[in-house]
Amino acid sequence: MSLKSGLPNLQFDLYTTMFTDFQTMKDRITESNKHAADNENYYPIQEQATLKEIWEYVPSNCPPSCTCRKFGCTHHWKLKNNVRFDDFTRGFLRMFVYNRQHQSVISALKSSASSVIGVNPRVEGAVHVLRDLQKNWNVVSVHAQNHNKSLICDDWDKTPLAEYWSFRVRGSDIYEVKKYCVLLPDICMPYDTSSRNEVLRQFKKSRVHSYYDLLRALRFASIEVMARMSAALNQFRNLDAPQEKLPFDPYKITLRKPEFDYGKSYEPAYRPISRILDKCFYRP
Repeated sequence: MSLKSGLPNLQFDLYTTMFTDFQTMKDRITESNKHAADNENYYPIQEQATLKEIWEYVPSNCPPSCTCRKFGCTHHWKLKNNVRFDDFTRGFLRMFVYNRQHQSVISALKSSASSVIGVNPRVEGAVHVLRDLQKNWNVVSVHAQNHNKSLICDDWDKTPLAEYWSFRVRGSDIYEVKKYCVLLPDICMPYDTSSRNEVLRQFKKSRVHSYYDLLRALRFASIEVMARMSAALNQFRNLDAPQEKLPFDPYKITLRKPEFDYGKSYEPAYRPISRILDKCFYRP
């Protein structure tokens, strides 16, 4: 029996030219990292800092029958236990908010007022999303840290957080999506306005309306390309190699945590699935 024939029938009408083979994906990811090397935010370095601070690569709790196991999966990326809201905010901001706007967002979050005075209109959405998350952090963070799954797993959506993924991709708040990417780094893909348009173009025939639809389509496409390439999940994770375009430099990390060891490289090489999917579409 071939790998593909041994997988569950996902019954999804998929259309995409992005996930035809690993080389196509690798080229797009490399191009994204190339642009990031010329961006003063140095996003791949900020991603690495967030990975080290608040994510962890833990042994899978999936049964042998799970789809992820068919691709040699043994571990998943997830939010570390007992991550404080301030730590989450630091990771979120460095990954998704222009570095010159960090302090204004932090000040707004610390203020007892509900206004966004002094915050650049382009990042006001980040303030609103983080304020709402702050109110519910004790519940939401536990849901995230307890969900030891990847997008490839059969139970990828068996979390209370999935109840909130019915919002439409078109017109959705980009920071709301990015919040879930940090909470569930091995499941949720972020997007900005331009990458959202590219995602919808790629999946134009796949009935993608809600964010849940999008994640389901991305799951199907990822499984299809791995099966086509007879590849393991870690080969998929290794498609993102930032070092090729932007050498790691811990001194370029924004919002550094005092006395924290960020290492000297982009290790480990197997990246969270959200990083792979994001860079297939995103251009800094």
